[in-house]
Amino acid sequence: MRRAHASESGSVLLSVLVAVVVVTVLAFGLLSSSTSAYRMQASNGRRVRALLLAEGGAEAAYNLLKTDSSYRQNTGFTADIGSETATGTISVEGSSYMITSSAAVGSQSQSVLLRVTTIAPPPPPIYGYGLYAGKSVEGVMNNFVVGSNIVSGGSIIGFDTSTGFTKQPNTKIDFPALDPEEYRGYPAPDFRPGDDSEIIVNGYRFFDGTLGNLDMNSISIRCPSGDGVLFVNGDLLAKNDLKFQGNVTVIVAGNMECKNSLGGPEKLHLVIGGDIDLKNNMTLTGTVTVGGSFRAKNNTTVTFRPVGDSSVPGYDPSAIAGWSREWVR
Repeated sequence: MRRAHASESGSVLLSVLVAVVVVTVLAFGLLSSSTSAYRMQASNGRRVRALLLAEGGAEAAYNLLKTDSSYRQNTGFTADIGSETATGTISVEGSSYMITSSAAVGSQSQSVLLRVTTIAPPPPPIYGYGLYAGKSVEGVMNNFVVGSNIVSGGSIIGFDTSTGFTKQPNTKIDFPALDPEEYRGYPAPDFRPGDDSEIIVNGYRFFDGTLGNLDMNSISIRCPSGDGVLFVNGDLLAKNDLKFQGNVTVIVAGNMECKNSLGGPEKLHLVIGGDIDLKNNMTLTGTVTVGGSFRAKNNTTVTFRPVGDSSVPGYDPSAIAGWSREWVR
């Protein structure tokens, strides 16, 4: 009987030892699994914090764009978000800005992209037409405005529009102020006299007095690069041809007159405070805005192009009316 009891005791002890080993192994397994889960959770927490910090940095850069014009160029930035820091860059892409913002928490780092676009104000209503004249529009033989209504504060005679557009006589619109003092500080254009005089306009230019005369055979106003603006504080006169090269805005405080062809292949915006008197063959792409009367004898065609990217009186295309934003994922 004693031998059987000793054998049973050994079996119980062995079972207990096996159970202890199994429990220990399970405990270590659970501890290892819990540790891995904790580390993963901690890593995810750092990743989320880094992402939130990067987004906070992009928001801070967006506010800088709206409030500080010095940031509206290719530049870097640093933003303090509480006790943490986000860094990044602002890149100019036309009328948009691309904000890249990065932040790190421990071993986790995150970057985000935010595209910000400026919204320009609409031009004054008077520039919404291919041809506007405050007093009257008068034409003889084959005169058209393509892509726009014709608007006048008085009568419209001898002009037609392309299909889908109309003539609007007796429709007065406020004419912009042509203040020479706003332009007087700019240099005079380069003037190359001769039988065919050439006027070079680079950027903004100001001419005080009458430009040209009715004894000059022709005048060429040329803008070699980009958009040019010429303010003439007087009349603009040519005996025969008045030619335009390049994208240019011509503002004349007085009257404009030429006997034969006027125009050019690129975009032209004419803003004339007085009257325009043309004899033959005017072809231009852009707008004609006249405070007085517009008179053309033969074969005048104006193809409307908006002034949205041009500096005409009373409108600044670089002004900002609003902002839009989009996360780039």
